[in-house]
Amino acid sequence: MSICDLEMPTMDGFAFVRELRRDADTKVAATPVLILTGHSDEDHVHDALALGINGFLVKPISKGALESRVAAALKSPPIDPSKLGKRS
Repeated sequence: MSICDLEMPTMDGFAFVRELRRDADTKVAATPVLILTGHSDEDHVHDALALGINGFLVKPISKGALESRVAAALKSPPIDPSKLGKRS
């Protein structure tokens, strides 16, 4: 499991997930990813979901929310962005 922020030095979270999903090792490429960020606008959420993430948390978060999202991300496939509705 990987937990990353969308804003990181050197490589942002979007680039990190893109590179991870392109890894030649299919086991590495399928690593569950949980995004932890301060950006909750619809564009950021949909852009992250389109990369095949397994969860999205907006800071600040509680210990309970983090624990439940990690557990869910480890048990579930990536979130299907089409199930969240269309962007305007």
